[in-house]
Amino acid sequence: MLLALMRIWDTNKQALRMSAIAEKLRNRQFFDALVLARAKGRGSSTDDMREALEPKRRKVIELVRKYSEGGAGFAVFERIRTLRHEHLAHRQMNPTKMARADAPDKEIEGFHEDTAEIVRLLLSLVHAITFDIASDGAGVYRHHAKFIWAAARGERTEGHPDYRPPA
Repeated sequence: MLLALMRIWDTNKQALRMSAIAEKLRNRQFFDALVLARAKGRGSSTDDMREALEPKRRKVIELVRKYSEGGAGFAVFERIRTLRHEHLAHRQMNPTKMARADAPDKEIEGFHEDTAEIVRLLLSLVHAITFDIASDGAGVYRHHAKFIWAAARGERTEGHPDYRPPA
């Protein structure tokens, strides 16, 4: 999960790069074009669309800035990046003292939640898609858990999702 999470924040010019996304959203011409395209697609006024999209735009920029150099979460980002580079991706033989200490679980969880929030906001902002990982994702896990349970117990076992009592 950390490898995938850090890939989104990569600085490689061929990667997604949150910094590039925030830069585009800061660009007034880009945002105006996005508002216009979204308004035309829905048949609403650009003023109404701008009013709906502006808070999402500001929140994405704020969260990206938080983990950028000089931001309040940059130290957390650096610890997670070091953990990724030295332990997960490259498995260095002599990891630094910082990487050995690892990033605390709460920091990783907060970084994950903020990144998930950025993705949720971008889906809504750019594609007009609403996806709440907490509620929508739970249904996916519940669906797959049903099949794990089904494989662990036969249909003749009480508690199985497809249980049929004997005739």
